[in-house]
Amino acid sequence: MNYTNYPCQVEMVKYHLEGMKEGMHTKENMGFMNWNDACTWAGSVTQSHKVGYVVLEMRDLKTNELQKF
Repeated sequence: MNYTNYPCQVEMVKYHLEGMKEGMHTKENMGFMNWNDACTWAGSVTQSHKVGYVVLEMRDLKTNELQKF
């Protein structure tokens, strides 16, 4: 699904904890219904022990608002 179809488009920096990308930073874009949903998702992923990466920071591409985790 195309992230540009969502009203809130974000760019995030991830730090990978395992797998082939272990120790690497990657930058990806995702779409959400609103900024609060994006922050809630990123916070829950970062705290989960089941996910092989953490979100270091996320930026709203429309407003430039930045959140660090």
